[in-house]
Amino acid sequence: MLTCFSKYYFGIECPGCGVQRSFICLIRGDFMDSLALYPALLPFILFSVVGTLSLFKNIHINSKWIVGLALGTTIIMLGHYVLKVTGNAPWYDHAAACFHL
Repeated sequence: MLTCFSKYYFGIECPGCGVQRSFICLIRGDFMDSLALYPALLPFILFSVVGTLSLFKNIHINSKWIVGLALGTTIIMLGHYVLKVTGNAPWYDHAAACFHL
């Protein structure tokens, strides 16, 4: 797995820490562990698919949906980051301890 630049050089996790492990859990079918490690992954994947389809296919999607998905993903990501950094995310610690490659 790739090493987090922020964690490696500054010793603190970035808001994106956990996305790789979450994606691996999602591929394995461990949905609860995936959500515990990085709850913004599923909305981000949905945002990416909707955004890509609206750009490359002639599918007209209301821009409010795209903005809403982007905003929702950002709020989930930052909210989880604050909870994780302040130590108020016991579900993250449990899922991270159980994660094995």
